[in-house]
Amino acid sequence: MANATLTKDRGLKASVCAKYGVRELWVIDANRLETHVHRDPVDGKWTKVEVRKADDVLTHPAAPEFSVRLCDI
Repeated sequence: MANATLTKDRGLKASVCAKYGVRELWVIDANRLETHVHRDPVDGKWTKVEVRKADDVLTHPAAPEFSVRLCDI
């Protein structure tokens, strides 16, 4: 969960993850109760970035049986 490091996590860290082929990155904004979901990197850039709200259900294609809501954490 990111709080004080949110800018760095969504910027530099997210760029490094995309560059090295991480397929999906979740960055949680603990103050706003939002999850920034970065997906499908191409050439070191994320092609999809969604902001999900606290009551949205988050899932991952690699683990379809797993789901979580930020408000439940």
